[in-house]
Amino acid sequence: MKRNKVFWFGFVLGFVIIFGLNYLDAVKELDTLCFDCEIGIGFPFTFYQGGTLLRPTRIIWIGFFADLLFACLAGLAIGIGMVSFRNRFCRSRVL
Repeated sequence: MKRNKVFWFGFVLGFVIIFGLNYLDAVKELDTLCFDCEIGIGFPFTFYQGGTLLRPTRIIWIGFFADLLFACLAGLAIGIGMVSFRNRFCRSRVL
């Protein structure tokens, strides 16, 4: 049962890290004062493009779903890594 809790903690931690990086990317792009600039938001894939006078603002759905998939894979990798770390180094301790 403890392994399951450690895995889910790592899985949620992976999501938090990826969404935090997306938030930082959005803050970095939206913090600049530019009235006719093209911006792209998303880490590692762009899922939002702010338009200019000639190009409208749009949401790129394939980038959004690719970011979700990347967050799932990152959470899975961190969760499995935390479980294997716990099994290897923390056998006598309770996490």
